[in-house]
Amino acid sequence: AAYLTLAAVDEGILLLTDFASPSADGYFYGKRSLGVEMRDAYGRLIVSEGRRGQVRSGGDGDQMRSLRAQISETVALYSGIVQVDADGEATVTFDIPDYNGELRLMATAWTADSVGSAAQPMTVRDPVVAQVSLPRFLAPGDRAQSTISLRNLDGPEGAYRAVIAAGGEAVIVEGEATIERTLAPGDEERTELALSGAGLGVAEIALDLTGPDGFAIRRTWNIEVRPAQPFSTTRLVGTLPPGEALVVDDGLTDLFLDEAVDVSVSVSSGPNFDVAGLLRSLDRYPYGCVEQTVSRALPLMYLAEVAARAGEGYTPVDTDRRVQDAVNRVLTMQQRSGGFGVWGPRDGEDTWLTAYAMDFLVRAATEGYDIPSAAIERGLDQLQAYVERWDFRDHCRVDAAYALDVLSRAGTADLSDLRYYADTCLPRFETPMAQAQLGVALSRYGETERADAAFAAAVEGPRVVQASFQLRDYGTSLRDRAAVTALMAEADRPIEAVLAQADLAATAFERERWTSTQEQAWLLLAAHALLVDQPPMTLAVDGEALPPRDTPLDLYPTAMQLAAGVRVENLGEETVRRITAIRGVPQDAMPAEENGFRISKAFFTLEGQEILPAEDAIRQNDLIVVVVLGEALTEIDHQALVVDLLPAGLEIENPNIGQSRGLEDLASQLDLTWARHVEMRDDRYIAALDMDGGYRQFAVAYVARAVTPGEFVLPAAFVEDMYQPAFNGRTAMQKLTILPR
Repeated sequence: AAYLTLAAVDEGILLLTDFASPSADGYFYGKRSLGVEMRDAYGRLIVSEGRRGQVRSGGDGDQMRSLRAQISETVALYSGIVQVDADGEATVTFDIPDYNGELRLMATAWTADSVGSAAQPMTVRDPVVAQVSLPRFLAPGDRAQSTISLRNLDGPEGAYRAVIAAGGEAVIVEGEATIERTLAPGDEERTELALSGAGLGVAEIALDLTGPDGFAIRRTWNIEVRPAQPFSTTRLVGTLPPGEALVVDDGLTDLFLDEAVDVSVSVSSGPNFDVAGLLRSLDRYPYGCVEQTVSRALPLMYLAEVAARAGEGYTPVDTDRRVQDAVNRVLTMQQRSGGFGVWGPRDGEDTWLTAYAMDFLVRAATEGYDIPSAAIERGLDQLQAYVERWDFRDHCRVDAAYALDVLSRAGTADLSDLRYYADTCLPRFETPMAQAQLGVALSRYGETERADAAFAAAVEGPRVVQASFQLRDYGTSLRDRAAVTALMAEADRPIEAVLAQADLAATAFERERWTSTQEQAWLLLAAHALLVDQPPMTLAVDGEALPPRDTPLDLYPTAMQLAAGVRVENLGEETVRRITAIRGVPQDAMPAEENGFRISKAFFTLEGQEILPAEDAIRQNDLIVVVVLGEALTEIDHQALVVDLLPAGLEIENPNIGQSRGLEDLASQLDLTWARHVEMRDDRYIAALDMDGGYRQFAVAYVARAVTPGEFVLPAAFVEDMYQPAFNGRTAMQKLTILPR
């Protein structure tokens, strides 16, 4: 019996990662390096069980490719296992989508005692190739010049008719949308067509081509019109005394784009965290380091009930799948040691983040999600190693408290470690969260007196503010208070004490204009802790009295409801709290801003000559070096994220493909800053930077090609501290014109 598999993949995708075709004989018969294992005998003096030593220095991290590409149309097909017939042949059929290009066919075959593999390219095309050159996206107000190409390769000679149409309201096709030409084999015709972005959303551009002898094909392309600036949040906080009413109408949304604005209203008798708004904010967060991935998924495991109540305004879709997807993504970023780096397995190990990721995985395993036991064991072993390290014990690192919390949750903590940290480190921990984590760990093991002392310290102690990365726990005072609330509730502390901490967290939340993913995650966990035992309240919505409730009322009115006005009245005898949050994309361009960061953007030719977009001509196919410069205006250290949204006419040059150009010639002149992580997406450039010590300034750059002629919005570049988002900066928006080649 013989078997095979066949894959057909777009060659462009394979070039992005230098993908090598599978080689069965190379895998089974290639040379192997000798396996080397290191054991640490000194460990036998410390613990009764010898454990395998771990290499803590880095290795081939510089081999990591930091490029990430989003491709709008992909072909990657796989047959699965196919049995070969008695004649030694097998037939595999693929349904190829709309596609003109080159596929790589990759086959692997095997029997009980032999293997083989082969790869070969295959061109896929129509007899008459019809193409519409589109930018990868548009922004409202953009006007792009598109080229329609009709090329008769081996179709019949005769009259051909092409009709172009845009489905939906996001894109408008300007001018003549019908083309009629007579084409002989080998002929090619090109025609220009203008497209404009009319509103946010995804539009389908369809081309119907008919010709002689019944020839007919239909090609479709999707193009997204996305905002040229990020979402902004306005939060209106106040109280609703007995007998008074809150009216929410569409006047709140006047300053935002209609297609990109939503309003949520949250009313509660106790501390209020705007659950619906926090869920939506986490849903919309577009980046995905380990911390951000965990923060988006961790609350979802416990918020089925909360989301159901918030479902009067907002219900997350397919929560279980999203949590499992997050688990799978986090597992791909685990290092061999069991630890985690911020951006992936080859990033430097981050001890606090490792505890946070393992907290998520242990909780997910308890909730029944699919997680390999080996991954859990490696991570727990690494946390135990943290707890035993002399520097953690000697300096009372907050990472150790989190490690003990996770180990106790998994049932593998050593009671002697818990007692040591409680007796030695409790007053020296620098955050209330760490003290509460030690408290909940002690309570799980029945250490009531020590747990009481730990929670008393967490309630009374302030967060130690440091200007360095020595305390790198991604936190703020708001995050700490939310975490203390959730951990005290988990440890079954008196509800009065839990509500007092929740009050502190809610008050701090009301003052914040920006919140981080870490703060949002723990605020949601705190909201879960407050589902019960709040004073009942009686409300009426639009004149209809609701039954008394002891949980928050969350509303998410539609545009039609806002137009009519939504009225929420307090029918009870006690004052209640209310939060109205408006999230959307502003209609007007946001001005440049400096809040702890200064940022600017400049454009150059590859020869180093500066380009002024408002004055200098940029032509299709020109290469442009975009340099983003910034400076921290504070004396504290930052984990900064720099994001530069692209205008629709530019595409980031991919140095992995063809004759693309990079920054090699200009790197020394630009004096670029080393970035921990870089992403080059279809519509933006992203760089993550550590600004610590004497590094107060940064310079990052990328090469872009002018691809599509037209007039485009040139978005602002912005920078923020990912975990203290009140520190941020933004450039002004401009206009960019790209002339035809």
